[in-house]
Amino acid sequence: MMANNKVHPYKNLPEKAFWRKSVSSLYISEVDPVDKFDLKIDLETKVATAGSCFAQHIARYLQN
Repeated sequence: MMANNKVHPYKNLPEKAFWRKSVSSLYISEVDPVDKFDLKIDLETKVATAGSCFAQHIARYLQN
């Protein structure tokens, strides 16, 4: 069997990226879906969406 030298894409993510570690044991009133993140979208960033209504609104927002 060959060794796999690739780093798992989820290996270095924070606990907030995982449902079981961040949300599953909380009461609904304790869940805050808003968080800070480092993603920046600029003119060169490619964006894909799923769902026509969401795609329509996010496209309009990004164009503006």
